[in-house]
Amino acid sequence: MRYQVRNGNRLRVPKRVNSHHFLYQAEPKPLDAAALDVVVSAVKCFTLERRLHASEVEIVSRQHLGDEAAAAFARLEAPLLELSCAAPPLSAEILVCHQAFPHTDATFAGIAFLSVVLHTGPEDYVLQAFHVQRDRQGLQDVVSSSRVLQVGDWCVFDPTTPHMAAPLAPHQDSLLILMQLGLRDEDREARRAILKELPPRADDVDIQDFTFL
Repeated sequence: MRYQVRNGNRLRVPKRVNSHHFLYQAEPKPLDAAALDVVVSAVKCFTLERRLHASEVEIVSRQHLGDEAAAAFARLEAPLLELSCAAPPLSAEILVCHQAFPHTDATFAGIAFLSVVLHTGPEDYVLQAFHVQRDRQGLQDVVSSSRVLQVGDWCVFDPTTPHMAAPLAPHQDSLLILMQLGLRDEDREARRAILKELPPRADDVDIQDFTFL
């Protein structure tokens, strides 16, 4: 079932962003393919060494990588650092997980996340955000918005909205690797700046009430 829902954001999203949450896929920018392979390989090795638990989200900085991978990290990071809407300090991180259970990142109020998908494994992932609404009788209902994540996608979302990530069909080699940058999102002007630099992809679709396989 698809719902007509009210906006669940801290700030209203312009009508041209077809989402009830601040969650959409931006027009992607090209990535250095050779650098991508080096970084993904290094992060996989790091993850194996750390024995990442099923629901654990690990932050990987360039200090965790060898010299070659750190240089490749910088090449991947370069187009992100060109964004004037980025929040200080101006640096990117790599996040890796098998899946992320529903949670909020309340400490990042005023910050939106730009996540660039570096790896998913054999199956695509889904990033899903949730909005609780009440009907006229005061009963609560949870409505979801979802984005399918593929390698090369650029996705922007509000981390203070409850969200989760999981593979469409779990596989032993499923592993989500993202390069993530914080964007200023403390007022309407800051959000307009995000939308100006990272407009939503033309074929972006808000999938309501998504069900995992």
